[in-house]
Amino acid sequence: MAKRFRIAFSFAGEKRDYVEQMATILASKFGEDNILYDKFHEAEFATPRLGLELPDLYRNEADLIVMVVCPNYSHKTWCGLEWTGIHGIMMSGRHKDIMLCRFEHAPLQGLFENAGYVELDHKTPDQAVTLILQRLALNEGKPKDAYAGAVVASMSTAAVPAGVAVAPTASTPPGRLSPAERLTLMSDLTSMLPQQFGTLLFTLSPPSGIIPHTTAPLADRAEALLNWAESKSGPGLDVVRDYYRQIVGVR
Repeated sequence: MAKRFRIAFSFAGEKRDYVEQMATILASKFGEDNILYDKFHEAEFATPRLGLELPDLYRNEADLIVMVVCPNYSHKTWCGLEWTGIHGIMMSGRHKDIMLCRFEHAPLQGLFENAGYVELDHKTPDQAVTLILQRLALNEGKPKDAYAGAVVASMSTAAVPAGVAVAPTASTPPGRLSPAERLTLMSDLTSMLPQQFGTLLFTLSPPSGIIPHTTAPLADRAEALLNWAESKSGPGLDVVRDYYRQIVGVR
């Protein structure tokens, strides 16, 4: 019998922005009704019995549960309720139905240190989605990229705001990047190692105060860099791309 949700997310509020981007990409393939992400089911979840019903949704109604663990995960009440249902899956031997992801190498209470995780600190949401779809396919005995290929191919157009046409590269004016190239550059920057991104900032030398502090998410820092680069005082996105390629060794 088919389960209600293809993917179910368990996460702490600190990582909502990241998880929401993943959930939105997955919903573009499976539909919001088939993704267990609270904002997709607000009307249904507005009930006094949610705390009693939620663990059952994770345990019995999801094909794949994606746990997004961060340092505060184990201290959150709602995460604890979700973990109750998820732990029941582990106890029943359905380990493949659980995909562990985390930030900052955060431990998860109840698991040994040798548990395997996807480390998210240097992955963009779309990169994480690719891994989620690969895992779902493998669990179902399908080729690894059975689901991931179609979604990845559509990401560039899906991420462009409605009404904005993606111009062919050939028609893009010299020194400018097409929408697809801009999307790729943003993804590339958010995939850099901290040392590499620091080298890029040193090379481009943006004015003081333009780039958020190193404690800010890399996506926020990359966005600030690109906004400055594209401004009248900036060097241009093509220059950022050229230095990015030199630093990471891409030709």
